[in-house]
Amino acid sequence: APQLRASSFVGGAGAADEAGKHSAHFDDPEGVVSMSVRVRRPLPQETAVGGALNPLDPTRAHLRALTSAGDDRIQAARDAIRKMTRKARQAGEVVPETAPLTIGQVAHRLMQSGD
Repeated sequence: APQLRASSFVGGAGAADEAGKHSAHFDDPEGVVSMSVRVRRPLPQETAVGGALNPLDPTRAHLRALTSAGDDRIQAARDAIRKMTRKARQAGEVVPETAPLTIGQVAHRLMQSGD
């Protein structure tokens, strides 16, 4: 097998060209084989969950959708409580502070009750 040696290297020790790419060219001293390699840092959208390099499997995608839907439900419940509290206070009633239960609070209650 031919031994390749680097004949040129652009972008060593953390340096890169204007496009953020590192490249190296390797030559065989016998002139049989030549190889060029170009590498670049992945873009943030490529490394994001659900991107090309980190795809979501169907189960994770479903769980992610449930989590965001749960956040929306809690926010809607908070808004409803806020409106009811405001109306009751405007009518002169004394209203205790209330808040909707989060998923963590429900889980905590269930663990303490043994269910």
